[in-house]
Amino acid sequence: MFSPHRPCFGVRLFCLLLMITSVVSFAPAGMIQYATPTGATSSDLPVSATASFTTGTDMLTVVLSNLSADPRSVGQNLSGLSFALSTGQSAGVLLSSSATERTVFSGGSYSDTSGDVSTGWELKTAGSLLQLTLLGTPEAPDHTILGPADPISGYYDNANSSIAKNNGPHNPFINQSATFVLSIPGLTDSSSVTGVVFSFNTAAGYDVIGVPEPATMALLATAGAVFVSRRGRVRRG
Repeated sequence: MFSPHRPCFGVRLFCLLLMITSVVSFAPAGMIQYATPTGATSSDLPVSATASFTTGTDMLTVVLSNLSADPRSVGQNLSGLSFALSTGQSAGVLLSSSATERTVFSGGSYSDTSGDVSTGWELKTAGSLLQLTLLGTPEAPDHTILGPADPISGYYDNANSSIAKNNGPHNPFINQSATFVLSIPGLTDSSSVTGVVFSFNTAAGYDVIGVPEPATMALLATAGAVFVSRRGRVRRG
């Protein structure tokens, strides 16, 4: 006879699987995230960036963001991103790119465009890697990705003349993040991304190896641990 206060194992298992499904549903299918490691530097200055990859059938969307607040130099700005795909593709077509522009004035104030513009970045093949880059394009050295202003003052207080110079050679910048939509035949939503490298500055050679973000893996690990724990208790009960 079943106790009304102790549901059978089948019912418990169903409820637990439902809970795990609910947890996993918060992580979009095909979403992969990388970041610069803690303490990363470029040009002897701190840098912080993330790249979010959303894979789908023959399509890849990349959101590249600069998190370095109140940067001192253009050397802290993003100018490229390299990565490999588990399904082996090393070529594709950049269908579109979009972002808002930010012009920084002397004294650290700034002005943004009201709508999106094309980044002017290009998609290239670098050996077995795909590379989104500003370097070597007609847009360079404009449109590196600039981090946010100081969160307290609202200005670029720390910026030197490579950033805070109205109509200077590096203005306008891309404001904090850019979105790239790529056509990559053969890609699926189960394809993974590896070998991520963030590039900074307006010249080649200022690279930082990316690391996977732990958020999605942590959710899955937590759900799995709960499942094993609950199952063990049911078997002993």
